[in-house]
Amino acid sequence: MDGDGADDVTQRLAALLNRPLPAGLTEEILQATPDADLEQTVLDYIFRTIDRSGEDAAVVVPALPEGLQMVFATWLVESEVSDGGFPQYFWNPAGEFAVEALYGYRMIGAQRHAAALETALATYIRERPQLERFRPRGTAEDFAAWAAFSALGTLDWQFWSLATAEDPHALRIHYIRAHAEEFVTE
Repeated sequence: MDGDGADDVTQRLAALLNRPLPAGLTEEILQATPDADLEQTVLDYIFRTIDRSGEDAAVVVPALPEGLQMVFATWLVESEVSDGGFPQYFWNPAGEFAVEALYGYRMIGAQRHAAALETALATYIRERPQLERFRPRGTAEDFAAWAAFSALGTLDWQFWSLATAEDPHALRIHYIRAHAEEFVTE
């Protein structure tokens, strides 16, 4: 990478790390935030709320307005599945939000993503009794053995191939714009 490219990455990273984090969300903040930054602004608020509470996300998120729950739960699926597939999603605490994510995808009109998640959830439920034997120590080796055993990994590509048919990020932005009242916290 040449010097200009490195400088650009450094500037973008600095802008990301130094962005203002909202203490609350108002209609004015939501309206003033460009589409390119809207989802991140909402996520920043959610993560700041979780951090400030001192509680686990499993306690904090269900108390948030429905729109915020949808953004968190659906974004979490995409984040975890892109990193380690459905096996990682259900291994980590993120999987605790599968039902909320399923509801969230339906809320924003991402029916294909909802169907793919529903298939993954049914697979997880079916395999869970066998898979739980890998969880007690929670090591990376246990996760790798669990992922190899599970059929969940075969569903990853199906989930990601849906992005050409429906874009959950764009659907979330549209939903936030159309239902701002579900995101206002002040």
